[in-house]
Amino acid sequence: MSTQQVLTLAFLAPSKNDYFMNKLTGKLSKHNFCHVELYFPTINQCFSITEQSKACLRFKNLSNPEYKFVSFCITSSQYQNILHFCNEVTTKDISFDHVGMYFSYFGTSCNYS
Repeated sequence: MSTQQVLTLAFLAPSKNDYFMNKLTGKLSKHNFCHVELYFPTINQCFSITEQSKACLRFKNLSNPEYKFVSFCITSSQYQNILHFCNEVTTKDISFDHVGMYFSYFGTSCNYS
C-alpha cells in the first residue's frame, strides 16, 4: 500500500475592495473565484501563477478569510511528481501576461505529461 499525502487548493474570492481585474475574473468564473494557490504542506509553500508575474513556488500567507480550501489525498508518488513539476516551472522564468490570462478562459486541449 502506498503512502498518502494531502494536497490543498486555496481558492480566493475577490473582496469588495479588490482591484478591477480580480472582481471581473470572479464575476466570470463559475464559483466567483479570482485566484487559486496549490499548497504543499511538506515545504509550507504555495505554487501559483498570477497576472503579470512569474509562475513560482513561494511562501504565501493563506489567512485571508476569502480563501476557500479543498484538500484531497494523493499518493506520495503523485505528490512528488506535482512538486517536481512546480519546482521545475519555478526555475524556467514563465510568466502569465494579459493575453494569456484572457485566453485561459477558453481552456486548452493540450496534454501534459
